[in-house]
Amino acid sequence: MWQILTLERKEFAGNRVLPVTALMFATEAAVFCAMAAVTAPAPAALVAPWLSGPWLTFTLVLTGVCTIGAFTLMNRFQPAITATEAGLLYCTEPLFASLLALFLPALFSAWAGFDYANETLTWRLLVGGGLITAANLLIQFRPPPQPAA
Repeated sequence: MWQILTLERKEFAGNRVLPVTALMFATEAAVFCAMAAVTAPAPAALVAPWLSGPWLTFTLVLTGVCTIGAFTLMNRFQPAITATEAGLLYCTEPLFASLLALFLPALFSAWAGFDYANETLTWRLLVGGGLITAANLLIQFRPPPQPAA
């Protein structure tokens, strides 16, 4: 929430997107590497994932596309919209996650060599997705505020 309100401020509209995004991820990497080092049960636990081909592939794809790509786009384009619009746009994330969870887990887990079932389509999923979509449509199609006379 903090970044939504911060990026809406006009003094941040001219930020250089790539350095800001790189600094953000470097800070997170330092914090999480320190946390991993402190909480790992043994040094071998820090090395084990790096020996797995599927783990490396998933990590690289998710890091590159879903994290770095998404945050770079957010840092670049979010100053062009209001905080309300940004917040509502981010509310669609569960919609897309739910949609993808209907078919991707079984596909990816089969490739990685383990069994993980897809989510199932339920009435709660449909109602929740419908409410999120309705909220986004209502805010986007509302009449613009009239200037004071």
